[in-house]
This record gives sequence, C-alpha cells and structure tokens, in this order.
Amino acid sequence: RLLRIWKRIEHQLPHWHLQLVGDGPDRDALHALAQELGLKQVSFEGATATPQRYYDKASIVCLTSPEESWGLSLTEGQAHGCICVSFECSAGVKEILSPHGENGFMVTPFNDEEYANTLLHICNMPSEEQHAIRLNAIKRCENYAPAVILEKWRQLIEAVAKQ
Repeated sequence: RLLRIWKRIEHQLPHWHLQLVGDGPDRDALHALAQELGLKQVSFEGATATPQRYYDKASIVCLTSPEESWGLSLTEGQAHGCICVSFECSAGVKEILSPHGENGFMVTPFNDEEYANTLLHICNMPSEEQHAIRLNAIKRCENYAPAVILEKWRQLIEAVAKQ
C-alpha cells in the first residue's frame, strides 16, 4: 500500500526518499512492485537490530496497516521526534496520534489518496510547524514511560483489590 501511495506523490517530492525498514516473505514481491511502478526514490533497508538509527534520521514514519491495535512503530517514531501518519484504524492509533495534526496525522482507513495528500501536506509545511509537531510527539511519549505505565497498573490493581 505505501509503495502505491508513494507513486502518487514521488514526482512532487524530489528531495524526499522513502526507506522501507524490515523484512518478510513479501520482500521480493515488494521489490518487483517498486520496479513495476517505476519508483526511483525508494530503498529497501531489510531487517535491522538497530531500528533507532533509522528513526534518528527519519522525518516521517508511515504506518499503512489496515488493522493495528497499538502501533509500536508510531510510539517509537514519536520518541525520536518523527511525524507519524497512520490509518485511523483503532483506539490505540487514536490514542497515540490524537489530537490529529498535533501529535501526528490520522487518515481515513483505506483512503490512499488522503494518505498521499497528508504526506504532501507534511512535506510542504513550514519547518517551524513540523518542529512543533515533533516536540508535541516527543512530549506525548512521556505518557508511555515505564514509570507512568507502572503507576497506572498499580492503581488498577489496587482498585480491583478493593472490590
């Protein structure tokens, strides 16, 4: 899906490059699709034990899964100051990226045209606006720090124990 979305906008973003990180059984088919689509600004980085090096260099993290209960790549991207884009496909995605446009961007599920337009919007927005979203995203990740999550679990367990 992301390769087809990128095909819609690649020619409008000559200074941008799509990197796909990861591996799997569809790798050869994805390479073939990228070639079939004539994509020039895309690379397949393969599996890595150190994804943070990609997050550190990335501007945008794209999640195009039609179903994603909790997009870990979104929170990892936000922690590294990336602007994240995902289909609005679950409560988890809404939790991570809300409010829309402030901590990231949500797109109507399966709407590839809207997804492409959202990427264009982000790529063309002033750097000050991008920077503000990046800072909001980093701040948002504080909600998922281990100490914060442990405290929520402690409160839940205590509440259940009192019943």
